[in-house]
Amino acid sequence: MRRSTRTALVVTAALTVLTTAGTTAATAGTVRPRGGPLVGPAADTGTPDASRRPTVLARDKAGVLWQYESSGRADRPLGARERVGGGWNVYTAITSLTSRTAAGEGDLVARDKAGVLWYYRGSGDPDAPFEPRVRIGGGWNQYTALAANNGGLVARDKDGRLWLHRATGSNDPARMLGTRELLGGGWNTYTLIASRGGGYELVARDASGVLWAYGPRYSPAQNPGAYGPRTRVGGGWNVYDSVVAAGDLDGGEFFDDFLARDRDGRLWLYAGRPNAGGSATVPGPARRQIGYGWGVYDVIL
Repeated sequence: MRRSTRTALVVTAALTVLTTAGTTAATAGTVRPRGGPLVGPAADTGTPDASRRPTVLARDKAGVLWQYESSGRADRPLGARERVGGGWNVYTAITSLTSRTAAGEGDLVARDKAGVLWYYRGSGDPDAPFEPRVRIGGGWNQYTALAANNGGLVARDKDGRLWLHRATGSNDPARMLGTRELLGGGWNTYTLIASRGGGYELVARDASGVLWAYGPRYSPAQNPGAYGPRTRVGGGWNVYDSVVAAGDLDGGEFFDDFLARDRDGRLWLYAGRPNAGGSATVPGPARRQIGYGWGVYDVIL
């Protein structure tokens, strides 16, 4: 599952664990070059260091996991895909724990069909970015959605209650997530939840297509790791079957960008900005298309 093979194709795509798969396209997703020929990030002297560039992961419907390094450039945010390995279709959910970078940094977890949660530690090798999996524990099929929370996880159960599993700091995977704590109910109102590994923030889309942002509660007395009141981002987000908090892909600002895939397989980038209260990073009002044919993927993160 860890063997990595680079491909010469200029293709890309993706989808996230908390969404539903989109329509299958005839060909693999493609990054659309802008402003000149598409070249690899290493060939551009203006490319930021690998440790400063986030990555996008995408699983195709054959179970192959692909990695896309961000370029740090506005004209071409994503580079060519690189094969991480096959066999990832044994999982029903995949999500990041910490921020992933093009230097092979960042951890993730994956839940298999039996409800067992597995831990993949970042290897520090961009060509094989994850170490062999280690078992965390069973019983995770009780949850309908998983999302990152500062190295830990938030998980929604079938009754719509949101639970926090804090990162404990333990190096033992069986003890790396703490005993769950109830954050609140009513989360079944959302059809999509997305967050970036390493952060406290998340966005959630309701059934009418309105996107909401949740920032952290900063006071320790208010339960660190919990979320403050939600703020409205905007409507119309039900045109997308995948929304991803992807990190600063184009290097334009210091805010995380967002990717969204529509039902025709087109990939859109929204530059991140602070919300009105400054408590969370949210998608800005303008989008731009950076790819097409992304419907071949059933997971993007």
